[in-house]
Amino acid sequence: MAIFHSVSVRAHCHATENVDKVVRAIENVMGFPIRLNKTITSGYYGNEIVILEGRVDKARDVEKFWENIREVHPQILAEIDDLVDNNCNLYLRFDKQLAYLGELVLRRGGDTIAIRCKVKCYPANREKCVKIIEDSIEEFMVGSHDRS
Repeated sequence: MAIFHSVSVRAHCHATENVDKVVRAIENVMGFPIRLNKTITSGYYGNEIVILEGRVDKARDVEKFWENIREVHPQILAEIDDLVDNNCNLYLRFDKQLAYLGELVLRRGGDTIAIRCKVKCYPANREKCVKIIEDSIEEFMVGSHDRS
């Protein structure tokens, strides 16, 4: 069962980067191809920046994403207090360069792919939201041991 209403993704592609490679990095994080909107803007020194943004809200796509990032679930558990806000959003940042190589690593700041997951939580309550995420991760962990 999907624990998120939606998953939004955003990444910046600087003039020195290849847009197709950044798209590939995003797809590696998501676990499947995703439709992305491109906005072209410029940096402080006039350098071109392409902002890539997308969102999925179909339950099967949200579930695929959550399954795809299961290798970082333990890190999410360890840092959950810093990753969830009072509006029941889970914020994750993946290293963009490593994601292109197929390695999913959570990072703080820097050159990252930003993810916002809107948690299904009624009524909206941060503590309940954290519990939903923790229970889901524990389910994955138990499930992975059952497959061994």
